[in-house]
Amino acid sequence: MLSITSSKTQIGATAAILTLLTLSAASYQSVSALEDTDEIRIIESFDNPTHIWTSLNDPVMGGESTSTVEVQSDEGVAIFDGEVVDVPFLHAPGFIQMLTRGGAGTTYPDVSTCSALQMNLMATEEYKGYRVSFGTVHLREGHHAFGYKANFDAPIGEFDNVVIPFHEFSSKWDDATGDQIVTCQDGPQYCPDEATLKDMQTIAIWGEGVAGSVHLRIKSISAIGCSEVSFLSRTRNNSAGITKYDSSLMIVGSAVLVTSLFLGLAWKLRKEDVAYFMVRGDN
Repeated sequence: MLSITSSKTQIGATAAILTLLTLSAASYQSVSALEDTDEIRIIESFDNPTHIWTSLNDPVMGGESTSTVEVQSDEGVAIFDGEVVDVPFLHAPGFIQMLTRGGAGTTYPDVSTCSALQMNLMATEEYKGYRVSFGTVHLREGHHAFGYKANFDAPIGEFDNVVIPFHEFSSKWDDATGDQIVTCQDGPQYCPDEATLKDMQTIAIWGEGVAGSVHLRIKSISAIGCSEVSFLSRTRNNSAGITKYDSSLMIVGSAVLVTSLFLGLAWKLRKEDVAYFMVRGDN
């Protein structure tokens, strides 16, 4: 009788544990599967470009910086070369940029459910003033600052992917230096909005705020981490400190906690069974 009762208790606890472990594994796999099915949406690929690219430099504001943009579709690359020098009346470095020029038939993919911008590029020499911007949003106090902007470092001598999460872009940036004044994390109102992510309208790569030579080669620009959940929803979750990885860890952690409770209960019941039958045997 003792062995039968304690065995039933042990079997029940074991079944509960196995069920919980199975559920936690399935939950973890479902989160991992979401990551594995993330899409890439091409914004521009220079082996078959869909946009017209041109250069714009600080002489529009009295500067002396120069640049050129050349798209070599047969080589699958765009070449952005130039020199950033001081704007005489500012006594500070100006800017150069390669940017898309709007026109009939110009379209941008909806990247509102994506999490980051990815550029495949390389530089032939080091330069510390690279930035990328998109959109036309304009703050009243922004003067000449349009769009959402972020800094990036270019790999030197070899093509590689540069990934910039959308939450690292901000519309609150200094039009004299290109530096962000308030980040997206510190001011959510400056994060990329859904309308802009649905249609960027324009995108630009800059050399700005740092004097020096720019020699950049770009193969493609894409949005990555695309899913059914919008960037804004994920930004709100991230602001609360919750990510997909955090969610999976919480699921597994909860399962471990509940499993421990079941183990404790099973052991308690087994000890009570033993005590009961020992007393009964004495009688």
